[in-house]
Amino acid sequence: MRVLFVVRPCQGGMQSHINTLVSGLLEQGQSVFVASPQLEYKRKGVGMFYLPLGTNPVRFWNSIYILKSLLRELAPDVVHFHGALAALLGLGVPKAQSTWVYTAHNFSSTGISGYLVRNSWLAKKMDAVIAVSESLADALVDQGVPQEKIAVIHNGIDLELFTPEPFICQQRDPLFLGIGRLVPEKGFAYLLEAVAQVKAAGWRRVRLIIAGDGPMRPHLANLVQELNINDMVQFAGHVSNPHRLLQDTFAVVTPSLYEGLGIVNIEAMAMGRPVISTRTGGIPEVVVHGETGLLVPPKTSGALAEAMILLLGSPGTAERMGMAGALRAHAHFSAKNMTAATLRVYREALEV
Repeated sequence: MRVLFVVRPCQGGMQSHINTLVSGLLEQGQSVFVASPQLEYKRKGVGMFYLPLGTNPVRFWNSIYILKSLLRELAPDVVHFHGALAALLGLGVPKAQSTWVYTAHNFSSTGISGYLVRNSWLAKKMDAVIAVSESLADALVDQGVPQEKIAVIHNGIDLELFTPEPFICQQRDPLFLGIGRLVPEKGFAYLLEAVAQVKAAGWRRVRLIIAGDGPMRPHLANLVQELNINDMVQFAGHVSNPHRLLQDTFAVVTPSLYEGLGIVNIEAMAMGRPVISTRTGGIPEVVVHGETGLLVPPKTSGALAEAMILLLGSPGTAERMGMAGALRAHAHFSAKNMTAATLRVYREALEV
């Protein structure tokens, strides 16, 4: 099968998902091509094509022209669009003989996603829509996407890269870890406020590392100073492989305001680390409250602080949650399962 990925500019979990899926398809003997503004997907066996996709009208129309040429040249069996901006290229590209699949990765694009498939003309082009969580699938249906077009496929990770590590109960300097792009929807400002409250409760030797970069970094750095927690917080910048950080971590905190699913939580659980996260989007489909971690409402620094203090005061509970998380991640969120489910969607769509 010849599969062409059309990918919008992205970072973090979406980029990780695409890399993992590309590798999985290659292992299954499929021919994979990627058209993207980023070259991170380039590797042996992948046909990589630069696509200047962006919101700038000139770049967008140039991308339509390039995609038309690629469809003629490659004659893919499946064109798999990742992200709403990529799928919008379908407005100006003839479908020819290819099967078209679209993956919705997050809630920020559900309005466009709904339009894409609700529109009578584009509905004929999108043969299948993949949602990365049940919660996101429900949102797409609410936007008008036909239920019968949607398949839910949870993100998976390469479990060989994230194996359970012995739990580290750092009585002296417990380390919490936050991973993600430094953008408002990741909620890191609430995490910093929570750290200040943890400090006020007497846990002065707690440390927090935030691994990631983005436009919110100056604001977050100023907030660290305002909260007087500069001795507790470290910004590590973008980390391509979080394995070492996860290895040294007491618990992972992901205070997202909304999330399609949350790959960071899966990676943390796979390595046996408890997760403190928010009850929003697809996160509860990964983190089981009271079993593999603790879930709190979004935008509640007080609840985040209480959850952190609970685990600090009961390291045995944290260790048990980490062990349960590892079992859950390895049972339900493997790259092999994700790849197999995606191939089923391709084949079913091709048969229609």
